[in-house]
Amino acid sequence: APDVALTALHTTLGPQHLTYYEHTHGKTIPYHPKGILLPNTCPHNGFRFAAQFAFQDGSHATAHTTVRCPARK
Repeated sequence: APDVALTALHTTLGPQHLTYYEHTHGKTIPYHPKGILLPNTCPHNGFRFAAQFAFQDGSHATAHTTVRCPARK
């Protein structure tokens, strides 16, 4: 295969456009967390991941995988 160089990387973990709401002094205040939200329990069927690739020649590729939840102790 030809050589490759990674020139840009963008990642998103957790749901997009996540907003929490806090009620303070009779007002509802929206909050957009900047960190990674992790669930209290493992999602049904595990954690899903996807990657999209764009190449200099204009072609594209997509990859999907699921990481199973760790076994309960």
